Amino acid sequence: EWAAAQAQAQAAGAQAVRLWGLAAAQGDADAQFGLALLLSTGGTLSTGGTLISHGYVNLDYVEAERLCGLAAAQGHAQAQFDMYGCFWQKDRAEARRWLGLAVAQGCAGTWLPTEP
Repeated sequence: EWAAAQAQAQAAGAQAVRLWGLAAAQGDADAQFGLALLLSTGGTLSTGGTLISHGYVNLDYVEAERLCGLAAAQGHAQAQFDMYGCFWQKDRAEARRWLGLAVAQGCAGTWLPTEP
């Protein structure tokens, strides 16, 4: 029973990556962001964006950041906020730029790092 459930979750993860990948390749910002989440968490997302299982997608942080950046550049507010997090440790000015764009759209998460 467990093996069957695990196989089903793995198939769902592969299918999600395939479908989100097709839409992301066509420039869909929501798909780019969704695929970025999949690749950065190793999880499987439902169509509503909720993480429903974990560990069935290969992690790829570089590709996840690239896709998130593409979505953010198209004005996807949550992607812009996530880019803030991506840049916080390496380029504070760029991080603040992304945060400003996200906040201007009414998106600001609860996690805001403090200045050292």
